[in-house]
Amino acid sequence: EDRRTFLRFLAEVRTKRRRTVRLRLIRKNGKTFPAELTGASLGEGMYLCLLRDDTERVEREASLREGGAMAEALLEASSVGVIVAARGRIVLANAAAARVLRREAAAMEGVALKELLRPESLTALQKIVRSLADAPAPLPRQAVPLEDPWWKPPRK
Repeated sequence: EDRRTFLRFLAEVRTKRRRTVRLRLIRKNGKTFPAELTGASLGEGMYLCLLRDDTERVEREASLREGGAMAEALLEASSVGVIVAARGRIVLANAAAARVLRREAAAMEGVALKELLRPESLTALQKIVRSLADAPAPLPRQAVPLEDPWWKPPRK
């Protein structure tokens, strides 16, 4: 597969296009390593190719994937309800949050927060988020008095 990728790379560079590919190459000691190869035509039959050992990037990406998977597992195992929202819509909700809101976690993804919270609770939440964004680290803990129930019961 890497051989075919390299041959396509050469053909594209010859047609005066800049191209970058990722390959697994073999060191003198026989061990393979990830590499990034970038090439470009300089004209008049001359080419410039740069080869970079990509081991650090590959390891960093693997570490980020593992860390993300671990964070997701911790979030799911948490007894504390956690909702991650972006631009006012739920991106992720754990099982504990779904239980509190009496909904299915998967069904909450993409739902607007304003559909789940009472207006006064949403206003209080927005105020806290704004204050946290402006606060210096470490962030102080804040208790927010919320009415019972502070969420909107699901429609039947």
